[in-house]
Amino acid sequence: MKIITFICIISVVSLNTFPQSSNKREMFATSFNVFFEKFKKDSTFQISSTIYPFKVIDVDDEGNITRFIQKKDWKYISFEGKNVLLKQVWFSKTKVDVQFSIQDTGILVDHFFEYRNGKWWHVYAKNQSD
Repeated sequence: MKIITFICIISVVSLNTFPQSSNKREMFATSFNVFFEKFKKDSTFQISSTIYPFKVIDVDDEGNITRFIQKKDWKYISFEGKNVLLKQVWFSKTKVDVQFSIQDTGILVDHFFEYRNGKWWHVYAKNQSD
């Protein structure tokens, strides 16, 4: 009986600890996808989930120009439309870049999001459009 109890305890401990890091990654990915669906569609939520002053880095042939957008000057960003491509690039389980592009237009903007204090935030953007 003691052997069976020991084996059961070892099995439960193994099941609970082994996949934990994978589950945490999946948890963050799922929570980001739920967040981003709302962020794309709800202008009020978009404003409240953005860090201000919002930093935008404009990249051109001569270098980078950094500018800041105040909350009062924020304009809703539509992430949907014809020929819009969105690609998620994960840097860590709490940092993701959503690459926004429109086919055949030269528009390419990276939107960076971070998970801080239990919430996803839109932290800055990098405009690499032609």
